[in-house]
Amino acid sequence: MPDSAMPPTAADPAPQLAVRSPLPRPLTSFIGREGELEEIEALLARDDVQLVTLTGPGGVGKTRVALQLAARQRGQGAAVVYVPLSTVRDRDLVFPAIARSLGLHAGARERVAAQLIGALAGTHMLLVLDNVEQVADAAPDLAELLQACPNLTLLITSRVRLRLSGERIYALFPLPVPDDRQSVDLAALADLGAVRLFVARGQATNADFALTERNATAVSGICRRLDGLPLALELAAAKLPVLAPADLLARLEHRLAILTGGGRDLPDRQQTIRATIAWSHDLLSPGEQRFFRQMAVFIGGFTLAAAESVCAAASDGFSAIAGITALTDYSLVRLQPGDAVRYVMLETVREFALEQLAASGEEETVRAAHAHALLDLARAELPHTHKNESVEPIARLNAEIGNIRAALAWLAETGRTDELTALVTQLRWFWYLAYPPEGLRWFEHLLALPVGNEDPLLREIEFWVGKLAGRTDPESAEARSHLQRARALAQAAGDAVWEAEATFILGCAAEDAGEAPEADALLRAARELFAGLGNRRNVASTTYHLGIVACGRGDVTAAQELLTEARTMAATFDNWVLSAWCAGYLALIACDQGQPARAAGLLREYHGRIDPAIGQVQVWAMHFLAAAVLAARIGETDAAARLFGAMTTASQSDPRAWPESVVGDRVVASVRARLGDAAYDAAASAGQRMPVAEALAEIDALLAAVERLPAPAPKLPITVREQDVLRLLVEGKSDREIAAALYLSHRTVGNHVLHILTKLNVESRTAAATYAVRHGLV
Repeated sequence: MPDSAMPPTAADPAPQLAVRSPLPRPLTSFIGREGELEEIEALLARDDVQLVTLTGPGGVGKTRVALQLAARQRGQGAAVVYVPLSTVRDRDLVFPAIARSLGLHAGARERVAAQLIGALAGTHMLLVLDNVEQVADAAPDLAELLQACPNLTLLITSRVRLRLSGERIYALFPLPVPDDRQSVDLAALADLGAVRLFVARGQATNADFALTERNATAVSGICRRLDGLPLALELAAAKLPVLAPADLLARLEHRLAILTGGGRDLPDRQQTIRATIAWSHDLLSPGEQRFFRQMAVFIGGFTLAAAESVCAAASDGFSAIAGITALTDYSLVRLQPGDAVRYVMLETVREFALEQLAASGEEETVRAAHAHALLDLARAELPHTHKNESVEPIARLNAEIGNIRAALAWLAETGRTDELTALVTQLRWFWYLAYPPEGLRWFEHLLALPVGNEDPLLREIEFWVGKLAGRTDPESAEARSHLQRARALAQAAGDAVWEAEATFILGCAAEDAGEAPEADALLRAARELFAGLGNRRNVASTTYHLGIVACGRGDVTAAQELLTEARTMAATFDNWVLSAWCAGYLALIACDQGQPARAAGLLREYHGRIDPAIGQVQVWAMHFLAAAVLAARIGETDAAARLFGAMTTASQSDPRAWPESVVGDRVVASVRARLGDAAYDAAASAGQRMPVAEALAEIDALLAAVERLPAPAPKLPITVREQDVLRLLVEGKSDREIAAALYLSHRTVGNHVLHILTKLNVESRTAAATYAVRHGLV
C-alpha cells in the first residue's frame, strides 16, 4: 500500500461516488462469449467471491468481456465503476487512478488509500480494473482494500494472475474455430464464434461480403490460422475491402506482417498483433524472454521434459519450470487439454517468438537442442513401439509429429547427416505403423547419401526403403528390388539378421501379389532364420502370414492352426496389434462357418483397444472388414454396407489396409445383391463419410446385438436341394434366377420355396432369408 496511507478522520465528509458515470461504449457489436458471460456472472454473484481475474493472451477480448459484464451488471441495478489502467506503470499510481474514476478529488496532503477505504467500506460495488498486468505488484494493496471493504467486488482483466488468496481465475480462450478434419457445413460454420466475428467485422468494412459455399473453406482456414483470436480476426477482416478471403488466407503465412491497421480509437498495443504480443513480452524478465523465444522452436506444443532438454542446452541454468510458470502466468503459453501434460503457444504468439529467436543469435543452438530432444524421445520409444506395437508409444510420438518434421527438415537443410540418419532410423517403426509414405521419403533421402556397400547402415536403409515402399504400394516392383538388394547385401556379409528381415518382407510381398507358392517358401525360410536368431516376435509374425497364405488358397484348417499359433505367441509379449489381426481373420473364418457368436467374441477382445486418434489404419481395416462380414452374417445388411464403406475410406488412406480375403470379397457381392445397387451404394457412401469413432460405435452396437442372439436353432430337415435354393434366396435371387442357376424349372423352384417357408414356419421369402442367416443355415 502507498506510504501515504492514513486512516480517515471523523471530520471527513461522506464522499459522493461516481457510481453512475458512463462506461466506455464499444462501437462494434459484442459477438460470442454468451456462455462465458453467464459463468463469470455466476462467480461474481457468490458470497465467498470478492476477486475475479479474467486472464488470457493479448487480443483474446478480456476488456471487451469485462465491459459487457459491467454493462449487464449496471443494467441490473448494481453500482459499477470502470477503471482503465493501461497507461499506469507505477504501483503507487493505481489507487489514485481508482480514486479519479470514483470521482474523488484527493489533495496533495490527503492519503488516497485511506480515502478509498473510507469511501468504499460500506458500499456494495463492482469495481472493474482493466489491464492490471503491468502493475501486478500492486496486488497486496488491492488485497488490503478488499479486506477493509467486505462489500466491494473486484473484476480484473490481466494477462497475468495476481496470486492473491481468494482470487478466482477465469481464463478466456480464443473463440471456437472450424475443425479441419471435417467437411464444411455452411450452417454449422456460421454458428462458430470465430466465424461469426470474422463475418460481422468483414461486413462492417465491406457491405458486399458474406459467408458462402464458395469462400467457406477460405474463411475456415483464416479462422484456424489465426487461432480464433478475436483481435487477429478483426484485423484480418479489415483487409477484406482489398483482399478476397482466399488471397487473405494465402498471405497469413506471415501473420504479423499483415495483421496491422487497428482502429484509430484503439490503444497503440491493439493497432497491430505484433504490438499486442510485444506488450506481454516486455513484461517478462530477461531470463523469461530468453526462455520464451527458445520455446518457439516447438510446433504443436511441448512437454515439460522437452522444454527442460532444450532449456538445459541453450540457457545458463535457467529453470524450465520457472519459465513455463511465467509464460503461463502471462498467457503466452497455455496448458493443452488432454490426458498428457503439454503446453502450447498460439501460432500468432509463436511467430513473434520466432522473430525474437532469429534476432537473438541463439537459433542454431536452440534448434540443435530441439533435434536432440526429439532423438532422445525416439530412442526411448523405439523398443516399446517395436516390441509391443501398442497405442501408447505411437500416441506419444504422434503428439510430436510437428516437432519431428521440423527437426528433420532443419537437420537436412543444415547438412547434419549423422543426426538426421539417427533420427530417421530410430523412428522406423513409427513411420511404418503411422506415416509410411513420409517415412519412405526420408529413407530414400538417406539412400541418396554416400554409404559404402559393406556398411551395415546400407543394408538397413535398403531394407526400410523396400519395406515402406511395399507398405505404401503393395504392387510396387521397386519395393521388391530394394528388399532383394538388402537380402543380397546381408547374405554377402553373413548378416543373418538383415537376411531374415528382408526374406520375411519379400514373402509378404509375394503374399500380397497372390503368389502363394513363393510366399510360402520365403515365409518358411524367414521363420527358420528368425527361430535360429531366437527372435520369437518375428517367428509369430511369419506364422501369421503363413496363416493368411493358407487362408487365401482355401486351406481353412491350416489357416486356423497357424493363426491360432501366431495369436498365442503374440499374446505372450503383448503384441496386441498382431493378436488383433489374427483374431480378425479367425473371425472371418468363424463367420464363414456359421459361428457369429465366436466371431463377435474374437472382435470384442480387441475392440476397446482401438484408438481413432492413432493412424493404425490396418488395425481399423481388419476390424471393419470382419465386423462388416459379421453384420452380413446376422442379416444386418445396411450396417454391413456402411462398414464396407468405412473400409473403403481406410483403403484410400492406406493401400495396404484392405486385407486379402476371399470371404470379404464374396460377402460384399452378397450384400450388394440383397440390398440392390442403389441402396448398397447409399449405405456404403454413408460409411465412407463416418468418422472412425462413429464406425467403432456402430461396431460396438453390432457386437452387443450378436451377444444378445439366442443360441442357434437345431438343424431342420431341409434337403440338400432346398439348402441350395435357400442360399440363393439369401443372396436375393428371384425364382427365375434360381431356376437358371440350378438348372431347374421355374415351377420346381416355386415348390422348393413353399417347402422352405413351411419348414421354417415363416411367411415370406425375406423372412426365410433372415431366419437362415441368423441361425447359420447357409
